[in-house]
Amino acid sequence: MLRRSRHLLVVIVAAAVLAGCGADGGEERSAGTAAPGGGDLAVDRALDRRGEADVTIEVSDNVFEPRAVRIDPGSTVTWTNTGLNTHNVMPAEEGRFEPVPTGSLDPKASASRTFSAPGVYRYYCSIHGTATRGQRGVIVVGDDGL
Repeated sequence: MLRRSRHLLVVIVAAAVLAGCGADGGEERSAGTAAPGGGDLAVDRALDRRGEADVTIEVSDNVFEPRAVRIDPGSTVTWTNTGLNTHNVMPAEEGRFEPVPTGSLDPKASASRTFSAPGVYRYYCSIHGTATRGQRGVIVVGDDGL
């Protein structure tokens, strides 16, 4: 009986964890909180790259690395495809920045955008995700989002 109770408790805890994470195990909660399951897109935990005029984000198969960066206004972000698949970079909010279309990020290719206005710029690869799941990232320009 004790063994069955422990098994039931493990199942209940696992179900509660999965229900809170979303289908991909890394669903983002809000702009200022960490996403469960290691899929951290929290702006308050963005890798601080302020002071650098040019910042590179590696695009490998199904991930942007780093997934969250903080830059200064006027900095240029370059996405470099180090993977085997073609990617794109789409703003999660249409019109926030010029998308990097499919074909521009073939393997070994790079594409850049300059971010002048302070704010939070969420993006994703529409081939391998959506604005809320899968291959996605965030760029924080300036001190916004804290």
